[in-house]
Amino acid sequence: MKHCDKCKIDVRGEFERCPLCQNKLTGESTPYEFPKVQSFYEKYEKIFKFAILVTSSLSIISIAVNILLPQSGHWSLFVLFGVICFWLTTNICIKKRQVISQNIAAEAVIISILCVIWDKFTGWHGWSVDYVIPIIFSWAMLGLFVATKILKIKMPDYVFSFVICIFFGLAPFILCITGVTKILIPSVICIALSIISFITLVLYDGKELIKKISHIKKNGVALATPFLIL
Repeated sequence: MKHCDKCKIDVRGEFERCPLCQNKLTGESTPYEFPKVQSFYEKYEKIFKFAILVTSSLSIISIAVNILLPQSGHWSLFVLFGVICFWLTTNICIKKRQVISQNIAAEAVIISILCVIWDKFTGWHGWSVDYVIPIIFSWAMLGLFVATKILKIKMPDYVFSFVICIFFGLAPFILCITGVTKILIPSVICIALSIISFITLVLYDGKELIKKISHIKKNGVALATPFLIL
């Protein structure tokens, strides 16, 4: 450890001069040890590697199948679009952890609306409702579910996750029963993911949700009582 003869202090680290008086230090330097803080990506490295493997494999397989079956249209582009949206959503979740649910919902809805407008002004081929909306909502649900469990989202943002899961499954369902959607497979997958996500959330965190809802109801009644008396 280095020493300052003027200030009579010991200085840890690679300093050449005293940080107080700028006098030249004597002795050998000692490494200044800081505890290593892992980044979010380093902490969940295995999960990210697995997610990269799955999304990359899905994209490659989709492109390969699309090349072998060109008469089916360019549907692999929508898969790639969904993968990109998934990683954009994940990135937003990590950087803005306080409003994750709102960001995911807003991103999915905005992209869906823009695609519907694009489909409308290019002659309406139905690809926006057949592929984009269910695929975007499916990836958004997966991103939300992963973020909810990894980042341990707390109330009330957690309650919003339930609403999003219902909405993301309800929208494709309405499009199916009204006959707007012609290709049912992406919508059916989205609806199934919505139901599975919702059931999983209820099974693992249902008690906490019920407590929160009960608390909100009590506060609501308490707040409404003075107005009822008047």
